[in-house]
Amino acid sequence: SGDIWVGTRNGLSYYHKGMDKFMSYTWKASDKGGDPQEICQILEGKDGHLWIGTHYDGLLRFDRLSGIFTPYKLQDNNNKNTWIRSLFETGDGALLIGTEDGLLTLDIPSKKVKVVKEFSKAVVYSFMKDHEDGLWLGTYFNGLYYIPPQKNDIRWYCESDDSQSMTGSAVSQFCEDSKGNIWIATEDGGLNYFNT
Repeated sequence: SGDIWVGTRNGLSYYHKGMDKFMSYTWKASDKGGDPQEICQILEGKDGHLWIGTHYDGLLRFDRLSGIFTPYKLQDNNNKNTWIRSLFETGDGALLIGTEDGLLTLDIPSKKVKVVKEFSKAVVYSFMKDHEDGLWLGTYFNGLYYIPPQKNDIRWYCESDDSQSMTGSAVSQFCEDSKGNIWIATEDGGLNYFNT
């Protein structure tokens, strides 16, 4: 519909084209950090509502019709909400949640959260699904992971002395081109190209 939603350090903003102005939405913050209503990620769910990843308040679901935020508490070992870095909705009713404390999955219908043990030590920074339904995960200084559609193994790519390896290990973004090749943006090694 062309709606523009903006995540800020002071909650959620919506640009109303007809009125040419921004409307703001906030929730009751649970922690008092530097910016307690800081939004780090926004994802439009398959049902049209918004998933909001925050710095201090974990995961929120924003109902666009009612304007109500529903919290999903994702707590770390210190009983504090984890910092959400990335969100990705799969085709089978799950939400992948990349955090400072690893990778979590939320089964949307049951609202059950699970820790993905293989990524419990990684800061998961970014996600991308390729044209073959393979899942790419970018991490903060732990390289790149690839999970094929069969989910039978996990491949890890990282920076090394090999001239064919990645030039960085903090993977912030991905892009698949029309030929199926993967372009990988890193914070510490520039742009990488993966010829698939």
